[in-house]
Amino acid sequence: MTAETVSSNFYFPPSRLNFVNELQGLIQQNRLIAIEGPVGVGKTVLLEELLTTAMPDANKCYITASKSINDIQIRSRVIEQLFGNVLFDPEKPLVASFVEFNQQTQLMLAIDNAHYLSGQIIGELLQAFSEMNKSGIQFAVLLSFDKSLSTTLLNINSSLLVIKAVPLLSKQESYQLLAEYVPDLPAESHTRVKRWIDN
Repeated sequence: MTAETVSSNFYFPPSRLNFVNELQGLIQQNRLIAIEGPVGVGKTVLLEELLTTAMPDANKCYITASKSINDIQIRSRVIEQLFGNVLFDPEKPLVASFVEFNQQTQLMLAIDNAHYLSGQIIGELLQAFSEMNKSGIQFAVLLSFDKSLSTTLLNINSSLLVIKAVPLLSKQESYQLLAEYVPDLPAESHTRVKRWIDN
């Protein structure tokens, strides 16, 4: 993977490429990963990139959490996307379905807006992650969250969880990214462009 092209074939800033490589290393070390940053910093793009490039043979699940999605709906989406049409009880903890339905297959779960997940679901994810690792099954869990909205993730004291802040782009990287989407972009020194980059 180079800074210029990744799976999505658009400019990917070098600092973000380094960050993706760091996260891929953590996946290989069997760590549950949470990336944090404010709205607009690029958390969703990073999750999508990792889903596309990491663990190509894994069964994968992607969920965008929200205030309106309850625990039963989260469990249902996770199990259906990872294991297909299986009969399961969405009121039981996730680990029960993981133990019952996984057939030594690599698994990858990405949840955007994880600050909306309940403490119950976070606990179930930690339990399923631990159980799969004990069984020798690679299970990658990627969560993205806004620190200012999180009431659960920052209070977890587990050696399984690694929280990483999304690095901010340099001014040059920001300008290059703007140039990808704005035709005839004025020079970086232009007042309006400087304001965009600074914000």
